[in-house]
Amino acid sequence: MTTKKAKKPRRQYKDKDGNKLPSVTTILGAAMAKPGLIHWAAKVSAEATAEAIIDGFSSREEAIDVGTKAPNSYRDHAAGLGTTAHALIEAHYAGEEVVIEGEDAAMLANCYERARKAIDERWIVEHSECALVSELGFGGTFDLICLDKANGNRILVDLKTGSYHPEAISQLAAYKQMWEEHNPTALIDGAAILHVPIKEDGYKVVTIGDESLRAGWSLFLAAFQIYRLLPQMVFDVP
Repeated sequence: MTTKKAKKPRRQYKDKDGNKLPSVTTILGAAMAKPGLIHWAAKVSAEATAEAIIDGFSSREEAIDVGTKAPNSYRDHAAGLGTTAHALIEAHYAGEEVVIEGEDAAMLANCYERARKAIDERWIVEHSECALVSELGFGGTFDLICLDKANGNRILVDLKTGSYHPEAISQLAAYKQMWEEHNPTALIDGAAILHVPIKEDGYKVVTIGDESLRAGWSLFLAAFQIYRLLPQMVFDVP
C-alpha cells in the first residue's frame, strides 16, 4: 500500500438522528484561547518578511504579502506532515503495508520509526484511529487504545507530532468519556501523550494522572457550555 499523501477528509460526526455534532477539538478550539500562537505567528511573519527583503523582492508590498501568508503556509505544511505521520501509524497497526514517498520521506520515516519504537516498547495496541460520538452531543477520533506491557492497564494514547498544550488533557478526558460510554466493561485505566516531533530526534511519553484527567473533563464540560452559548451572543438590532 502506498501511504496516503492527500490530506484526510475532515470527519463529520452525527447523532443517531443524523444531526451533525461538533468535534472535541472544535469545542476546545472555540472556547480556549492560545496566546502563544499570537507570538508565534508574529515571529514567523516577521522572519518571512525580513527574508523576502533580503532576497530582493521588488516592492515593500510584495515582502509584506509574503510575511502575511507565512504563518498559514507554515501551519498547513506542518499539519500535513502530522496528518501523514498519523496515517503511517494507523496503517501499520491496521496490518497494512507502509510505503513512505515524497520530498519529506526521510523526515517522515524517522518520525514513524521513533513512534513505533516508543509504542512497541511499552504497549500492545488494541485499537487505532477509532471515531466515536458521545450521547452528550459531541464526537472525536482517538489515536490509540493500548494495553500496558508492564501491568496490563488499558491506556488511552494521543500521538502529538507538534507542540502540545494543557487542553490536550481535556481532549483525552473527552475521548475517555466517549470510549467508556461505548465500552462500559473495558474502562480506561490511564492516559498518555506520545510526543514525537517530526523535525527533531527522540520522543517523550507524558503520563496524565487521574486528578488531571478529572480536571480536564471538568474543563471540557465548561468549554462545551461556552461553545453552545457563543451563537446566542448577538447584539439586538434596534
